[in-house]
Amino acid sequence: REASWRTICMIPAAIGLAWSFVIIFISDDAPMGYYKEMKKAGTMDHNNGAASFVKAAWTDKNTFLLSLQYAACFGVELMMNNGASLYFISEFGQTTESAAIIASLFGWMNLFARFAGGKLSDILNMSHGMRGRLCLQSSCLLLEGALIIVFANMTSLGSAIAVMCIFSVFVQAAEGAVYGVVPYVSTKVTGASAGIVGAGGNLGGILFSSCFRQLSYKTAFLVMGGLVMGSSILNAFIHIPGHAGLVTGEDSEVISAERDRHRRRVERLKEEAAVHDPTRSY
Repeated sequence: REASWRTICMIPAAIGLAWSFVIIFISDDAPMGYYKEMKKAGTMDHNNGAASFVKAAWTDKNTFLLSLQYAACFGVELMMNNGASLYFISEFGQTTESAAIIASLFGWMNLFARFAGGKLSDILNMSHGMRGRLCLQSSCLLLEGALIIVFANMTSLGSAIAVMCIFSVFVQAAEGAVYGVVPYVSTKVTGASAGIVGAGGNLGGILFSSCFRQLSYKTAFLVMGGLVMGSSILNAFIHIPGHAGLVTGEDSEVISAERDRHRRRVERLKEEAAVHDPTRSY
């Protein structure tokens, strides 16, 4: 066992190292191209990295609100990745091996749920704009928090596993939904904004893990679930210029027109694809 966990760590390390070299040679710096060429063409601001970070951190409340919400989803994921197996050992008398297998089910939801959250956010944006994105985000966080509380009250192993898998789906979907909003917060310092929001997830993991060290499992889950449900309310205070808020405001004419153009373009592409492949269903 001592050698096995050390050996297994080499696999993701090797994959990560290999993929880093692949990215260097095949990827652009940004969707619009390479930074050097963009600066020469005048399509990119010559912002200092530190200045961008400070601007994103201190001049836009949306960044901080999204950071708190990411703490309520990715922070929960980090805590569960670290503590789920210990929970099943302590509360349900599982062996280390079986508890590890059960806990891994939480991570397996990542294969589709995070993508699903982001994809659904895009779909709702097409029909309801930013309000659709924010509604989805609030719904995922609210259901995530409620299911954490339900999970804390499960007394049988089977029901605990089932609820854990379901609430994991909403954890991952909330993460995708949060990052469906992030690119709109500050278009000039998107990277800095995204970094701050991501850091909120790590901070959430630390804080939730501290709760589990100080409190009983059930109390800690109840506290975590309550905080996650409370974070869903923060969307009411997110206001992105030009876009409708969760409960107030309307999209600007420019944003509405741009969304309509994009919707027509997508429909046209589907029609063209159907002509070339009549057997394909859309």
